[in-house]
Amino acid sequence: MSFIDGTLQMPETDHPTFQDWEQCDSLVRTWITNCVSQDIMISVSTARIAYELWTDLKNRYSSANPTRDFELARLISNIKQGTSTVTEYYARIKALWDELYQYKKVASCKCGKCTCSVGKTVMMQ
Repeated sequence: MSFIDGTLQMPETDHPTFQDWEQCDSLVRTWITNCVSQDIMISVSTARIAYELWTDLKNRYSSANPTRDFELARLISNIKQGTSTVTEYYARIKALWDELYQYKKVASCKCGKCTCSVGKTVMMQ
């Protein structure tokens, strides 16, 4: 969490821990980039460190949109399979659920020591 929430700052390039920090940050960036689509990755590929990458994604996808939230909930509650195949129906409903889920707030550590149980909050969502 320290790399993506900015609590573990990048040391100076001549600091003895810089190479270790850079290697870990690169690993975290790789994990994040492997979890997003190519279309999204193109727009965030300029991030130099994991914190910048995570902040960009967080700002883009965690902003609330009550109108769209309501519309998605309405679409989900009214969706019908009709003449669609099960695969087509599943793809449509999953896309709606995925979009609705993206509007949920991203929990982040508030205490700086990870004693605030943010992990439990994320798992509960």
